[in-house]
Amino acid sequence: MLRHGRQGAAGPRPAAEVGVHAVRGGSWVGDHLVLLAGEGEWLELRHVAQDRAAFAHGALAAARFVTTAGPGWYTMEDMLRAPGRAVR
Repeated sequence: MLRHGRQGAAGPRPAAEVGVHAVRGGSWVGDHLVLLAGEGEWLELRHVAQDRAAFAHGALAAARFVTTAGPGWYTMEDMLRAPGRAVR
């Protein structure tokens, strides 16, 4: 179960609960952190973008994909695996 925020709750989370938090502020363009925490340890995966131009390549690739794709529901994987695209 996903729980957005804690609304003042203290103490350990229930075993099946996953906490999700979002913070926005100032001139931050993109600072994304995935934190996997366990008892006495954690693992972090972080991506920091200092300029919105960092997102432009993906936005342009998605725009090119939808101009040739037929009607339907698509995922990022569909776009990345389209002919002429190499999955990086």
